[in-house]
Amino acid sequence: GVDGSRLSYEETLNGNFLDKDTGWLYGGYVELRGDNDFMFTRAALDYTLTNSASYSGSIQNADGSLTPLTMTTREQYYRWEVNFGYKALNFGNATLSPYAGVGHQDWKRGRDNLPDYREDYAWWYGAAGANLAYRHGKWLFALDASVEYPFTLEMKTNFAGQVDNAIFKIKPRPGYSVEAPISYDV
Repeated sequence: GVDGSRLSYEETLNGNFLDKDTGWLYGGYVELRGDNDFMFTRAALDYTLTNSASYSGSIQNADGSLTPLTMTTREQYYRWEVNFGYKALNFGNATLSPYAGVGHQDWKRGRDNLPDYREDYAWWYGAAGANLAYRHGKWLFALDASVEYPFTLEMKTNFAGQVDNAIFKIKPRPGYSVEAPISYDV
């Protein structure tokens, strides 16, 4: 399938704004699904890429002062997830299915040339959500929403070769995913 995702990532320190990345990511996905009248399983792989996301933040100067910076960045995003769900309501053409799952995300942002530099964020997560689907002939319309709780978060960077590789542990915060997929059976 074809995918459009909205990136909105912001960093703060002690409640103070540090920087943010925003923009649309375009790519594709593959989903394998097995289901019957009562249950479903699915495995999904998603890949998105853009060279036009917007970074807003600042550069720290040698004297400790900050110089505001806005630039275009490269964003590359991989995600895979496996879900197991139960069709709690099954109305023939429509189903409502709560599910649980586990997944992994890898986000590479930036380029390896200053003032931009490459960062690689990676984490595992658990997901709990619901899928509402309606089938009309060969068409399938759905709304899927989940809450995701990450674990083992870290960010790796080498600041464009200026500093040895650095690894940062990141505090986990719940996230969410909302999707409105449309499928056609061929």
